[in-house]
Amino acid sequence: MLKILIGIPVLDNIEISKACLQHLFRNTKTDRLNLDVSVLIIDNGSESDVEKILKNEFSSGIFPIYFVKNPENRGVAPAWNQILTFTPEQTLKKDFYYDYYVIAN
Repeated sequence: MLKILIGIPVLDNIEISKACLQHLFRNTKTDRLNLDVSVLIIDNGSESDVEKILKNEFSSGIFPIYFVKNPENRGVAPAWNQILTFTPEQTLKKDFYYDYYVIAN
C-alpha cells in the first residue's frame, strides 16, 4: 500500500479550501487503488479558525486530515517544506515518511 500525503497551504481562503477537500473526498478512490492517503492543512497564520471550520465539515472523511498552524504567514515555500517533513507520529525521524507527496496550492 502506497502512503500519499496531500499538502494544502491555507491563508484565510476557507471556501476554496472546502471546495478542494470536497473534490478530493469525492474523487479519490483509495480502496480501488490500494492507497493510504492523508491530507495536511498548513494554516499560514489565518485570522479565522481554519482547523475548527474544516474539522466540522470533514470529520467523517475517507482519509485523515492533519492540521499545522503557523502563528504568522511564513510564505508558501516554508509551508511546502513543512509538508515534506510532516509525519503523523512526530517521534519518527525518517527522511520521508510518505511514498508520494502532492502539494495543492
